[in-house]
Amino acid sequence: MTATFPAHLYCRYMKRTWNEGRRRHYNEFETDSGASLRSKIPGSAKTDCTFDLHVTAEEFSDLEAFYVNDCAEGSVGFYMEHPRRKTAMIFQWAEAPKASELGSGIYLVSPQMIMD
Repeated sequence: MTATFPAHLYCRYMKRTWNEGRRRHYNEFETDSGASLRSKIPGSAKTDCTFDLHVTAEEFSDLEAFYVNDCAEGSVGFYMEHPRRKTAMIFQWAEAPKASELGSGIYLVSPQMIMD
């Protein structure tokens, strides 16, 4: 069963911080005869995504628990509303969430995810 990104954390999303980019979908190489060929990279029809969250220490603990328990440390995908399309999409973690303290118990988290 696919998890859902916690709503109380999604509302901490910082507007105008959403970044997404399609992965390169081929490798290009030359043969011995000089012909240029392309080879499709498996799993390349995915998009890398990042955005910023401002959270408290407790909310960061909730995010870590979501990553560890609901997403099995990043091996299980989850549903989250795409900020631009406003529809539920399936995402996976590209890496574990990290936090940088901004001060006064507020943390900046920039989750790195992969969108199907």
